[in-house]
Amino acid sequence: MERRVTPFFQRPDRETEITQLRPRLRKGLATPASTDAEFGINEDARRLVRSPVFIFSAFRSGSTLLRCILDTHSCVHSPPEMHLDGMNVRISGRSAKDAVPAMGMIRQDLDNLLWDALLYRSLVRSGKKILVEKTPDNVRMWRRISTHWPEARYIFLLRNPLNILDSMRNWRGRPSRLGRIGARLCGYHWMKEQYLHHWLLPLLTDLAEARASLPGITIRYEQLTTDPHGTMQAVCKHLDIPWEPQMLNYGRVPHGAFGLRLGDTSERIRSGRILADRSQEPLKEIAKFRRISAILGYPSQRC
Repeated sequence: MERRVTPFFQRPDRETEITQLRPRLRKGLATPASTDAEFGINEDARRLVRSPVFIFSAFRSGSTLLRCILDTHSCVHSPPEMHLDGMNVRISGRSAKDAVPAMGMIRQDLDNLLWDALLYRSLVRSGKKILVEKTPDNVRMWRRISTHWPEARYIFLLRNPLNILDSMRNWRGRPSRLGRIGARLCGYHWMKEQYLHHWLLPLLTDLAEARASLPGITIRYEQLTTDPHGTMQAVCKHLDIPWEPQMLNYGRVPHGAFGLRLGDTSERIRSGRILADRSQEPLKEIAKFRRISAILGYPSQRC
């Protein structure tokens, strides 16, 4: 019969010794770690993509259209929504949890390294020079983004909040693809009070705060669809890249996947042309959006 050997750290005499030793180990790990500067690590070495561009906008505001136009430029790569906030490093095991602070890091630092590597990989594969990330949820963590990428550049894409609600109300998805919750959110259900109060209004508030706190260019969906030439010229100037008129004809080149949770999937975006904003029936005035609409530059005509 095979003899079973008990590992030394599971023996009763060793368990007591390790229990007594662990607080002293943790006390040593609590010593402040050396900074990157002490090791001669400069800003260039701390991040792979030093100056990414982030489009901050709400949903249903034309960010997929802007992404496709920018991605057509010979210097700009703008992939489908990357959803960085959902990509996090998991530290498993006590040894790894002890090693991270010993390296002078916390879990959020590891997340930042992962995000930076993902942006770098996407940019290198494209063969271009500038990366533009457009996931609307990024605006919820604008402080973290601006801290990790201090040289990042920003494009604030605005749209009348009531037009956003119009777009939500008229948006339709296939329940078989969206699932039960997604199907409930289609059409009229977007207009229900709980979604307005707990979802869209906080997002617009974050957008207004980011716009007031960070340097960047502000463009409006209404301008993008009525004067794409002038609007995109201003964006190119902000990004310090030459103006390329052919970028407005974004349908002539592929732009990665179009799918649910990757951006707009409508026939309008797939047309490859910049189409005029569809006129909608005026919505009833919504008092909760009156103040945020004014802050974003949409005075109380419909709000």
